[in-house]
Amino acid sequence: MEENGVDSKGRKRKKLRQACREHNIRDPAYCDKQDHIIKGGVHEIWIDIPPKVAYEQIFGEPFREYNGKQTKKSRKYDSYYDKVKKSPVLVPVHEALITIGNCEQMPDEETQKAIYKAYVEEFIKQNPNMKVIGAYYHADEMHEDDNGNLVKGAPHIHLDYIPVAYKCNRGQKVQNTMNGALKEQGIVNIEIDAETALKMFGIRDKSRKKKKVSKENETENIAERMQCLPKLEDKESEAETDQEEEKKNES
Repeated sequence: MEENGVDSKGRKRKKLRQACREHNIRDPAYCDKQDHIIKGGVHEIWIDIPPKVAYEQIFGEPFREYNGKQTKKSRKYDSYYDKVKKSPVLVPVHEALITIGNCEQMPDEETQKAIYKAYVEEFIKQNPNMKVIGAYYHADEMHEDDNGNLVKGAPHIHLDYIPVAYKCNRGQKVQNTMNGALKEQGIVNIEIDAETALKMFGIRDKSRKKKKVSKENETENIAERMQCLPKLEDKESEAETDQEEEKKNES
């Protein structure tokens, strides 16, 4: 993935956190152009459901029920997957990258795999609304060192999942929505705007507008606050005293 979000096939992805299945399954048409991947290196596919197939399994029936009620052509789509891909906000498949230690310090290969597999199982168990459609083990990637040379990187896994809310009041009953999925798991996003919070939870924004302070008053306030801080000389003397006490304690 390049910084501008365009992959090697020229396709632009809206979010850099969006999963790239071609990279994860080591599709030759995609990965042969990536120099940091070792050809014939160790990689394993533990879970792999193509996004289109996963969307049909999860959203197919609710989507057809909702889509069939629409009268305007502009509000009709061929599939829910196409609808989500065209959304400027939604991410079709989220991805988490998990690694243990680094290329210098890490457990042996079998221990790593056992830990990663246990993590995937626990993630699925604890997050019923995050539908895992991909889990991939990669031990075949390089990275640049401080001198710009390619060196072997740490083994890691890619975990691909779709956030699913099953109790939506507006639109189709089952939707791709992170806030809705987290809410059904008992987790509320406290960073939502006040208007949305009021509609969903009846919470009012109690924040008060800050008074405008002139630059002169602001300078005076900073000077007053600075007087409360200990002087640098005091800090140095305190540090010397602490060091002397530590030496005594050690002896």
